[in-house]
Amino acid sequence: MRWSLLEASVLKLTYSNNLKKLVVALIGNSPALSEGGTKLLFSPPLVIVPNRNLKAWLSFEIARVTGIAANIRFQYLEDFLQSVLTDHEKSGIIIDRSILQSALVALFQAEGRADLPSEVSTYLASADSPDERDLRAYQLASQLSRVFEEYSLSRGSMLRKWKRGEPALQREPFFSTERWQRAVWNMILGRGGSLAQASDSNGRRLISYAEALEHLPQRGNVFSGELHLFGFSYLSRAYLTVVAEIARSRDVCCYSLNPCQEYWEDVRSRSEELREKAQWVRLSRKVPLSMLEESEDPFDLDNALETPALRLWGRPGREHIHILNSITECNFTEMFDDPLDRGATLLHQLQHDILFRKPERSEPVSAPDFSSDTSIRILACPGVQREVEIVANEIWSLVMSDTLEPPLRFNEIAVIIADSGLYDRYCTHISSVFREIHDIPHSVSDTSLAKDSRIGEAVLLLLELPLGPFRREDVLRLITHPSVIARFPEADTDEWILWTEKTGIFHGQDRRSHAETYIEKDLYNWDQGIKRLSLGAFLSGLRSGSEKPFSADAPGGDAYLPEEFGPGSMPNAALAVALCRSLFADARFAVEQRMTFGEWAAFFQAFVTTYIGTVTEDDEQAFSRCLGVIAALRERQIDDTRVSYRIACEFIRHGLSELTGNKGQYLARGVSVSSFLPMRPIPFRVVFILGLGEGRFPARDMRNPLDLRGARRMPGDVTARERDQYMFLETLISTQERLYLSYVSRDSQTGEPIEPSSVIKELQFMLERGYVGSEGMKRMVVMHPLRRFSPEYFPGFYGTPETGLPNYSPEARREAEIAAVRHAIIHAGKSALPDLRSIEKQLPQRVRQLLGLRQNMPESCCEEKPLVRIPLRTIRRFLECPLQGWAAFQLGLREEDFQDPLVGNEEALETVYPDALVLQRSAFVQSWNRASGPSSFPEIVPEVYGELVRISEMNGRTPSGFFRQAEQRRHFRLIHAWYEQLREDPACPAGMVQVLFGFGRRQEVMHQALSPISIALSDGSEVEISGRSGLLSDNLDRSFVLFPRKMAYFAYKYLLQPFLDVLCLSVAGKAKQGMFPVRVVCEDGIKSFSFRIPEEEVSRDYFRNLTSDIIGHAHDYLLPLDAVLDWKYALKNGSLETLINDSRESSRNGNSCSHGPVRAADYASPWNDAAEELAMRRLGLFFETLVIEKNESAGGGDQ
Repeated sequence: MRWSLLEASVLKLTYSNNLKKLVVALIGNSPALSEGGTKLLFSPPLVIVPNRNLKAWLSFEIARVTGIAANIRFQYLEDFLQSVLTDHEKSGIIIDRSILQSALVALFQAEGRADLPSEVSTYLASADSPDERDLRAYQLASQLSRVFEEYSLSRGSMLRKWKRGEPALQREPFFSTERWQRAVWNMILGRGGSLAQASDSNGRRLISYAEALEHLPQRGNVFSGELHLFGFSYLSRAYLTVVAEIARSRDVCCYSLNPCQEYWEDVRSRSEELREKAQWVRLSRKVPLSMLEESEDPFDLDNALETPALRLWGRPGREHIHILNSITECNFTEMFDDPLDRGATLLHQLQHDILFRKPERSEPVSAPDFSSDTSIRILACPGVQREVEIVANEIWSLVMSDTLEPPLRFNEIAVIIADSGLYDRYCTHISSVFREIHDIPHSVSDTSLAKDSRIGEAVLLLLELPLGPFRREDVLRLITHPSVIARFPEADTDEWILWTEKTGIFHGQDRRSHAETYIEKDLYNWDQGIKRLSLGAFLSGLRSGSEKPFSADAPGGDAYLPEEFGPGSMPNAALAVALCRSLFADARFAVEQRMTFGEWAAFFQAFVTTYIGTVTEDDEQAFSRCLGVIAALRERQIDDTRVSYRIACEFIRHGLSELTGNKGQYLARGVSVSSFLPMRPIPFRVVFILGLGEGRFPARDMRNPLDLRGARRMPGDVTARERDQYMFLETLISTQERLYLSYVSRDSQTGEPIEPSSVIKELQFMLERGYVGSEGMKRMVVMHPLRRFSPEYFPGFYGTPETGLPNYSPEARREAEIAAVRHAIIHAGKSALPDLRSIEKQLPQRVRQLLGLRQNMPESCCEEKPLVRIPLRTIRRFLECPLQGWAAFQLGLREEDFQDPLVGNEEALETVYPDALVLQRSAFVQSWNRASGPSSFPEIVPEVYGELVRISEMNGRTPSGFFRQAEQRRHFRLIHAWYEQLREDPACPAGMVQVLFGFGRRQEVMHQALSPISIALSDGSEVEISGRSGLLSDNLDRSFVLFPRKMAYFAYKYLLQPFLDVLCLSVAGKAKQGMFPVRVVCEDGIKSFSFRIPEEEVSRDYFRNLTSDIIGHAHDYLLPLDAVLDWKYALKNGSLETLINDSRESSRNGNSCSHGPVRAADYASPWNDAAEELAMRRLGLFFETLVIEKNESAGGGDQ
């Protein structure tokens, strides 16, 4: 490092612990800002800032102080240094990380490079595919470009040795890594390297930092007017070298936030008044510039006597200040502000002690007493959403408080998300929660364009498609994305999703995608689905009842079942086919090409604009920024190296990930929400820091085996952990009145407690030991309950006079009111509550009016009651579980509707159990009915089975290839076991049938169709029950249950379908009074049961009561059939309520309520005796009519 340049520096430094004081200094040092007028108009100051947030704050603050903030030239440091070192790019372009990465990629892509280090060539050659090799090349280039850039900024002496061919490190584990890195670095930056005489795409010469620094003194002053550097917490030593070199020829003013006052042994303090307040002074000593690379801690910052906050968190900033002071011979100005002049709170006292570097306290002082202080609060929250709700309520509590002077405004509050990994999740909750709790105004910074903008999301989906397996979910997410539909507004995406599911598309572009896999037929890919949809425009399919496939090839070739659709869907189908064909052709072209970066930029621009459209102005802006990233790909072209789609796509994807934006106007409208980023010590009156959980903040120091800086720390090096700790310290000293630190205190899955961040623990130790004591610390930490409506927030609802925790949420208040009423009723009556409808019926009209409920209107005598149709399967499901059966009926769902068709990415490797059972039973019954004799059954089974699985195999519901063969053998064993058991039975039927009550699609096993069962209800309405029965003999005199396991596993719950069949046949007049046998065919035998056939009117009354319950009442309780049967037959004296609750808590076995549209774990059994009353009302007839054979145990098998 060329520290000799710094000896004559005239850099003017200004330090303060208050950023507003630095603004005053900036205005005082700037004639243009202090005088204004023509000087500001014709000689505007140049102010270098680290980021846009500080730029916005600085503009507002200058305007507040001077009345105007116009014509100020703001620039970011990287752009400023590029201009200085290259004379506004006249002499070339600095080789930055992006150029280094492009050169490294070109190096790794070059074929036949025998001089490439063996470590690199071995790593690249070990890839399993060309695509993986390209990905490895990109990733290695990305890592090396980052560390090479860091070396140029902080390890100049090492790079000078590399250029001479000398090693800089002599010991492992860094010696071997340095050897091959030195070789790679010289290949691109050494003498004769690829970048030594290279130019960019515009013909501008590429120059290194070292070369640019060498020519900087001869270049002279490239800037006119004032130059100010504002708000930099720390800078690399290379940047400091450039700034100091500029300061040799002109005035440069630098303004830095300094958490503490340093006392230099050879400089008398500019602020004697402040110095006299210090009770303990350790003089800082200048370090000769030659020693800065010889010691890890030349400034003795790890001294145990130092103030704890500075020792633990302050190294990066203090080291930066010491280096600056060594550069300028301690030529600085102090503008420190004693925090105790603003108030005497705990926060101010802590800031005061940091400022004056007070030694660590060993015990709290008696005065002032901070035990009840509220300036620092630690909030332990049960979850992320609750954390945001708690913060929102605290904000309202502060804004409405009359103890703050002047009254707090929303734009004086900052919410900082410390956990960068959960930043997007926090922002989502903040937007919804702040809106819900009286619409707290706020702005959000640092939002990711790729995640927050639908345009960015669509571009990423499109770029990733050619590299993926073309799963159903991936393609549908793209072609149904709003930004793609904006390009094709006439599309009906719901129909596209339906067609995708019906044509059995799961993954793969075409048949070639499944080459060398178990899939032998043309199945599951997009090409066969498109063919089937295209055939549906001309040929009949399942929609017309035709199951005949189409085959245009030779006999034995692939056949395709047309996906028929209506004439009105023709334009939509044509659009779907055209879009998919075009998209897949472009994707195929992309992955087969190798082009230069400039050619890829042209391709990507056409690719993106073809398929993505915009709707709003925000979409246009986001799209423009995405196209800008694509256009920047041209700047990476430094030679004619051709790269693959993978590498070009990774460059663009990285560029998109770095695009950020803002929601709302930062600092101007409401609460400022931002991430925790360096160099943002913006002063707010109140600051909330969220996400301070253990392991979430500060970042861990993960050793990078490629980073040679890990061999020895040098002054100016800042690790990720030190960066975060210093940000925390900056925020601590910049907060003016209140500081809130919050974290998630329990695991969201297990409920186990989680400790806070290490910075909170360290702060707690300081405060408890030296300021507030143990009791004061207990009051400082606020443990919030799990529910937002807990009594701790609304104690008045429970008759407690104490003040609760702040909660201004209208929804939480309503929830708390309901919870308090429920609590009162439980403690008062301890009886079951009637359902809402019954309560409403009993309310007088006057009370109904008071509550705003609709009036009970007399029904018109001419009003026609609507016909209600209830499927027989709904009744069966309701008896199995009232909660799930009633919910599915109200939502109009069938069991197959519970799955999202959009995420079906995998074909079946085995048929799901319910479908497999239906398949085996259908194959058995059809083979039984077709067989002309005992010997013909085994011959018929394969033919029948093949007919049944042909369509389901095309749709991906049954496996293909050897998976199908293995499953078929298992199915055949069960089918033949049933056959062997049934043919020896004396009650062996000639044929088996299913009865269809009402209308429906007829199947081969159906014997006849009967009219639907009509039931007149007591209120005059009519219910129609329709559906299929179970298996019956051909003369309808007995029932058969095909059970897929051994007899020992049979349970009585499987007799529910025969029970309902008996009732239906009784109502239909097809079952005479007497006994109705039920034969349960198992793998190893036959079990016999019977039902007493009830009278027709008894059966009608049963259906009437059951359907009235389904239609007229809510059933938000658990009453699983398994538990009821256990209670009736196995535990005759037990409590049904206890049995249900025990089964709910046992997640291993599950019960009849475990599956369905709602989460059963959120519900409980009916209260007290109500469960047993309901069980007997619903299943009493089942218990009365079931006759158990003498050789059957009372309770059956596994329930």
